[in-house]
Amino acid sequence: MMQNKVIVVAGPTASGKTALSIEIAQKLNTEIINCDSRQLYQELNIGVARPTREELNAVKHHFVAEFSIFSPVSAGSFANIARLILHSIVKEKGTVVVCGGTGLYLKALLHGFDELPEVDIEIRQKVNRIYENEGTPALIQAIEQLDSEAVNSQMRQNPARLKRTLELLWQSPGKKLVDLRKNQEKLLPYPTDIICINHQKEALYARINERVDQMIEAGLKKEARELFPHKHLESLKTVGYSEFFRHFEGELNEEECINLIKQHTRNYAKRQVTWFKNQTPAMWIEPKQSIDSIFASISND
Repeated sequence: MMQNKVIVVAGPTASGKTALSIEIAQKLNTEIINCDSRQLYQELNIGVARPTREELNAVKHHFVAEFSIFSPVSAGSFANIARLILHSIVKEKGTVVVCGGTGLYLKALLHGFDELPEVDIEIRQKVNRIYENEGTPALIQAIEQLDSEAVNSQMRQNPARLKRTLELLWQSPGKKLVDLRKNQEKLLPYPTDIICINHQKEALYARINERVDQMIEAGLKKEARELFPHKHLESLKTVGYSEFFRHFEGELNEEECINLIKQHTRNYAKRQVTWFKNQTPAMWIEPKQSIDSIFASISND
């Protein structure tokens, strides 16, 4: 039996993480910590492919629909809470399974998180207005005026990181981004194996398109309509909901909306694959690979 071990099932959306994590957790008689930043929220269900009731009953899950979109959870806050639960599960069960595709939240959980200052709501609103009115070029220009070394090539394609960086620089006048980061990694005290399911691009994109069609049949439009009055919330500025909000406002017809959800989800999956290949020592497995062969490949140090 494995002892003091963390097994992470990660990778792109629609790759089959939930089913694999449940199978692994059942074999190890342990529990699952969900590491999907959108599945945290109780108001989001169909559009975030939340595990079904049957899946949740099969294995105990943590951090599925436990918070509200009206009280958003940052990666740092998630990591602080999740680490306490993770330690408790490992102590009782010997192992724990972590499942999710949100790289920032996974990194925070496994490696700790920089202790950064809280940002005033007025600053956050100002940054959001700049982004909504002028886009990422305006964010980059504002950041570089304050800290010429803060923006790297990866960040230029990531509006969320750009907004966060500008917030921090405005919150702490005269300081550089590097000064605000303490870089004190707090690694988990357990061996960790990261597993990603390696679909061919065409196969993954087909799975994504099929999943979106299933979401539409399950009532995604109705779910998005109910959330439309709260469209300004950061937690709702995400694929599957933002496109329907544009549809409700008359900017897109329904067919354009659905096609855009598929396109944006494929784009997101591509970014996820790149992140996990570049940022983690993941073991990429074949979609049909057996549990026994997966366990044979996992070190038991």
